[in-house]
Amino acid sequence: GEPVAAPLPADLPPPPEVLEAIDYANLDAQPLHEPDPVQEDPWPFRVLGHDDGVYFYLPDSSQQIVSLTANDHKHLPFLRLAGANWWETHFPGREGADWKAAANALIQAGHREGIFAPRKVRGRGCWVDEAQVIFHAGDRLLIGNEERTIPSFKSKWIYTQGQRLEADQAEPISNVEAARLIALTDMMNWKEPIYSKFFAGWCVIAPICGVLGWRPHIWVNGPSGSGKTWVLNNILDPLVGRLALSVQSATTEAYIRQRLRSDALPVVFDEAESEDKRGQMRMQSILELARAASAETGGGIGKGSASGKAMEYQIRSCFAFASIGVAANQRADTSRITSLELRKDNTDGGQARFEQLKALWAETIARPGYAEGIRSRSLAYAMAITENARTFAKAVAIKLGDQRIGDQLGALLSGAFSLTSTRVLSLEDATAWVEKQNWTGFLPDEADQDEVRALAWMLDKSIRFEQDDRTYTRSIGELVQAYYSTTVTVDDADNIRSNLMRSGLKLEDDTVAISNHHPALRTLFENTSWADKWKDQFARVPGAVHLSGLRFGASTHRAVRIPKTAFLG
Repeated sequence: GEPVAAPLPADLPPPPEVLEAIDYANLDAQPLHEPDPVQEDPWPFRVLGHDDGVYFYLPDSSQQIVSLTANDHKHLPFLRLAGANWWETHFPGREGADWKAAANALIQAGHREGIFAPRKVRGRGCWVDEAQVIFHAGDRLLIGNEERTIPSFKSKWIYTQGQRLEADQAEPISNVEAARLIALTDMMNWKEPIYSKFFAGWCVIAPICGVLGWRPHIWVNGPSGSGKTWVLNNILDPLVGRLALSVQSATTEAYIRQRLRSDALPVVFDEAESEDKRGQMRMQSILELARAASAETGGGIGKGSASGKAMEYQIRSCFAFASIGVAANQRADTSRITSLELRKDNTDGGQARFEQLKALWAETIARPGYAEGIRSRSLAYAMAITENARTFAKAVAIKLGDQRIGDQLGALLSGAFSLTSTRVLSLEDATAWVEKQNWTGFLPDEADQDEVRALAWMLDKSIRFEQDDRTYTRSIGELVQAYYSTTVTVDDADNIRSNLMRSGLKLEDDTVAISNHHPALRTLFENTSWADKWKDQFARVPGAVHLSGLRFGASTHRAVRIPKTAFLG
């Protein structure tokens, strides 16, 4: 028959319930495991992330970024992040700290944080963080009237420590007092009156360059005796010098870039001359750095290192150059660097006007607290200045017909306007203010175009000119004009035509053909921004056409044919 279960002994307790009652309605609320213990105290360093096998940290103690490879995650490198006692307490081992466990924890934390973004790093200078204007003074943060330590300020941005800046805690000066700065710069002998506002505006916005959407640069220039050095030493330097990176003459682009790192501080470059080839190359590199600093949306500057790792620099500075001449001649530079020319005042009343200037200077910038009050005013009204800069940019673009120039001059005008008012302007108000300014000599003209500048460069260059068994030196422009004049003889015209053909130019009835690769032109444009590219510039001249082949004496060249009116107008 079927098996019968053995009876349970009478002295055993009843069996326990195998299954407890389950609350299916609240199943999702029931924990599946014990929660991880809450970290009692935060780590004394911030895990920033990783990139290409390198892990980045920001210690509370140094507040400077520490980068460690996976192999660097061991005893001594870890002491850069925290003291030995901390490691022994949080990662205890048999003898001191368990460094392997610590390495595993940090590397996994770096992976969770994700890829490290250098653009999130903020050094010294003025910044906007969650609608707050913050001044990073190197070892502390100034937020309004409050002073905070860097580790105590929680942000998605990474603020790193730098050399301490003696930031101002002065009260912003009044509209009436601030406007006297405009009156002071108006007394300088500028080539154009509006240069006064551009200069004063730059001095206002340079200390807050980190918050600007467009960072304009200026180039103060003029002959010896025009007052250039006096302006720099007695106006610009007191207003921004304490915050600026000040360099001169033979300074290189690499030095400026490596000194700035992630700072948003102005750069003042005195004696920015480039008399020889080496100086021209050095200045061109610095101009490229300034060009990259202009737009907030611009890409970072990438540089390779000796270790094979790529390094990125994000330059956010307003530059002020000063010299007798201006080395910026490319359109990409002239639209970002405003030339402010000073002239010598040789009139009878020149000395008396200079004495009046010094008297007003003594009542303003030379007075204790005045320059500090201007800087505090810029910081206090930084948001209004940046908003007005965008509005002025639109108004200037309407006036001058160029948005790039609008961005450049709009920021400068916003700084100048802030010396008279702290209100936010409408486009209508900004347009009316722009219309009141004297734009003489600043309206756009074709001379700013690269193709016109390249053509002018060529016409101004002198060549050896042979005539009647004698050799002369004549500019190409003089020879072209003589050829097309109504008084030239047939023999002289033939001689001019032969001489210019040896220089890569072929004079025709109504046009001039320019070789694309003639050795004489290659020498002529050497060390200029048009080296090996002159054909591209000349092709932009109205009426220009490309020629696949044209005889220049005994050889055939590709060329660009330009109407003769481009040479004679």
